[in-house]
Amino acid sequence: MPYVREIIKPADQEKIFADADEIKRSHLRMRGGYFTEGIDAAWAIDRERDLYLLRAPTIEARSPYAYFYFHFHSCMYGFRIRTFSREPIQLNELPPDSSLPQFQKELLDAFEVYQSADREPLFTPLFETVKE
Repeated sequence: MPYVREIIKPADQEKIFADADEIKRSHLRMRGGYFTEGIDAAWAIDRERDLYLLRAPTIEARSPYAYFYFHFHSCMYGFRIRTFSREPIQLNELPPDSSLPQFQKELLDAFEVYQSADREPLFTPLFETVKE
């Protein structure tokens, strides 16, 4: 099943919190709660394969970065992208080397669907060169 862009519903929020480690749960609860601010937060999700991408709350109001979480192979990866830039993705943690090419492909596919709505700013997810 391919990725689809959907609004995150309350049952989805529970799944996201269950998938996240304590630091990511804390980040999602910042400023009164990411999912309780009356915004329609969206994600790109492939439910069949349990893969999804969502934008995380901005840490600083004037930050030049957009923060994201990508759930891949039962692990949630946090990263940031410098907005309107051609800098590589800055991952907080890396998947195992053996799954890095698949991780990159899935993340790019998820971004393509996530950014399909006109209201989302465009990001260019780039990666550092992978050593073979």
